[in-house]
Amino acid sequence: MKTSTLFILTFLCITATYFNISAFSMNTMLSQTKEKIASLFGANTRTEIVQQDIPRSTQKTLVIENNQGMIKIKTDWNQDIVSFKALKKASKDNLAKITIQVDTSNPDIIRLATTFAEDSVKGSVDYTLMVPKHMAVRLKTNKGTIKVKRFDGQVWATTENGTIEIAHVTNKIIAQVVENGSIKIEQSNGAIQAVTNNGNIAINDAKESVAATTTNGSISLHAAHIPSTSSINLNAAGTLQVSLPQDTNAHLTAHAKKGKIFSDHYVTLASQTTKLNNQAWNQIQKNIEGTLGTGEADIKLSSSAGSIKILADAIA
Repeated sequence: MKTSTLFILTFLCITATYFNISAFSMNTMLSQTKEKIASLFGANTRTEIVQQDIPRSTQKTLVIENNQGMIKIKTDWNQDIVSFKALKKASKDNLAKITIQVDTSNPDIIRLATTFAEDSVKGSVDYTLMVPKHMAVRLKTNKGTIKVKRFDGQVWATTENGTIEIAHVTNKIIAQVVENGSIKIEQSNGAIQAVTNNGNIAINDAKESVAATTTNGSISLHAAHIPSTSSINLNAAGTLQVSLPQDTNAHLTAHAKKGKIFSDHYVTLASQTTKLNNQAWNQIQKNIEGTLGTGEADIKLSSSAGSIKILADAIA
């Protein structure tokens, strides 16, 4: 019995010693890994929050010029004040070299600008703002996401690299991604212009004119309403998918260079004189001109490498 007990105690001691050594080795490895990560991404990164309330007098437009970082607009309040919170992120040495300039000297514009004391300074600023709903906003960042939700004023949003997300805006929207990034617009009552170089564009529940272009990407559009004076002009490299109300009245032209055109809507094709050979049938699948309903609005669709799908939405 004593021999068995001694064996068990010896085994437990050896096991405990093994796991202690393993735990020590694991902590050493984790520490070394953290040091490597810190050397790559900067262990001395610091943050600073800058907050300010800016009373609005006669200014009708807010302009934000950011270098790197997000811009987010909120409108869940009723005060006639622009209130912003800016989160600065940089190394300890660079943090003080990033400043936010506030300019209210222009009677028409409130301007916020991120400035770097030197070109070599590395860092970013994320803006979160509360803005009166009736002001117009012009937002620009070189690298970062732009988000605007529930807004009554006009919106201009530009980012070099990043995504743009806009929802529940009752006025005109102009959104541009200069290099890489997608654009998503939900429930807009005003006209829309959207352009990106590399990325997809998704527009849902549009009620006015839409012009959208992507050099490398696809476009999806759901139009809740198409006024007789409105126009839809979409150009994509990839697939175009357009959902239109069943009672749409528009002149339609569609061109799919490499793909084909499909339509759930009845299209009255424009008359043409042609031979009925394989070449003619192939062109009919790639080039369409005709009318939907009585043809008042104007719809132009073009895809350089994908198909075009025109879907019929149910009548509300």
